[in-house]
Amino acid sequence: MISKKTLAIISFALLLVSSCKKEDVPIPCGENSYQIDESKISRKVLVIGIDGFRTDVMNLSNSPFLHALSQDSFTYYTGQNKVEYYTSSGPNWTSLLAGVHWEKHLVIDNFFSAYNPLEYPSFFHYIENAKPEIKTVSISHWIPINYVIVGDEADYSPIQAISDQEVAARATAIINRTDNVEGDVIFLHFDDLDHFGHANGFHDTIPEYVQAVSTMDGYVASLLNTVEARRSLGEDWIVFIVSDHGGFGTSHSGLPDEPSVNQTIFYANHPTAVFKTNYISSQADLVPSILAFLGIKHANFDCKADGVSIIE
Repeated sequence: MISKKTLAIISFALLLVSSCKKEDVPIPCGENSYQIDESKISRKVLVIGIDGFRTDVMNLSNSPFLHALSQDSFTYYTGQNKVEYYTSSGPNWTSLLAGVHWEKHLVIDNFFSAYNPLEYPSFFHYIENAKPEIKTVSISHWIPINYVIVGDEADYSPIQAISDQEVAARATAIINRTDNVEGDVIFLHFDDLDHFGHANGFHDTIPEYVQAVSTMDGYVASLLNTVEARRSLGEDWIVFIVSDHGGFGTSHSGLPDEPSVNQTIFYANHPTAVFKTNYISSQADLVPSILAFLGIKHANFDCKADGVSIIE
């Protein structure tokens, strides 16, 4: 099996070749105009992306914090979040970050060969153009997220290899304002869960995978506690926790009809927001939810978007 890291290297080479041949001309849709709700624009956003999260492994024993958070009255949660038909990482992280399904962004694997980020950019594009003063950050264990999808749209989006532990530590420092990088809107990507799933199996009977879930639970608990401390200082934070897919056996690719693969987690936590009830989200719902929370409306995005905000 080709690893995601190997695919990343191959995809970088393909992108360099293809960039010399195609014209990245956006297709007209809506007007390039922004409406900004000044009462919301100073809010803060943390998105915790966990690669390869099989929903049924999240329980009181394996992940006590995430389990408790799913039951919290201030939290929107579903374990049936609908992933893309193409169940590899590339299509799903693109949908999560761009707010459109694969039929539009055309990413069907981890090579990104047909993706045009000018046509379907990440949510950082809309935030930066609406209010450049907002400090945006993307820290990713899996390099293609920053190299291909985010690009230079965020103020800080390094493409050096970084471990899950380093992602958590760096994010904590940024949220605490003890890092030299500032972050008002922060996206994080953790990859160890997917790594252990591929190596040993995606299931609650696999000790290595369960331990990775438990470790991830600790990272999430620490990050949420850090956010709570900032909330106590008067900062208005929302936290999203999402995944790209689940897993079956030691894989997840090419399994569009397998529930343990095509359904995964979607959390949103905020002390006063009103979330949709009896609603099952999809990957395209993250971006509209972020923009709605920040009070940003963009005609061109609204014209193209496939998702809806889970915030009423």
